[in-house]
Amino acid sequence: MPIRVCVAGATGWTGSAVVERVLALENFELTGAIARQAAGTDLGDKFGPKAAGIKITATLEEALAGSPQVLIDYTSSESIKERALAALEVGGAGRHRHFRPDGSGLRGN
Repeated sequence: MPIRVCVAGATGWTGSAVVERVLALENFELTGAIARQAAGTDLGDKFGPKAAGIKITATLEEALAGSPQVLIDYTSSESIKERALAALEVGGAGRHRHFRPDGSGLRGN
């Protein structure tokens, strides 16, 4: 079963590289992408030759509809803390896990 991932800052320099890698790996499933300026656009229109069926959203609340297990945030230092705390509140405070690039778990609870 793939690990469900949401990327905040999905169309930025680093976020777009993360999105492309997540889409390429079988053991990950991109369930959400946050980018205010591209909100409403299909992810495939930004990253591929065809629609991906994933709409880029403007807010974390919208992106959480895909029930991600992991939030990767490459936005601004001013917004990361607030977004991380909001995601923990929805997903269960204190739950975290670190993964190797191949998707296997390293450590966490």
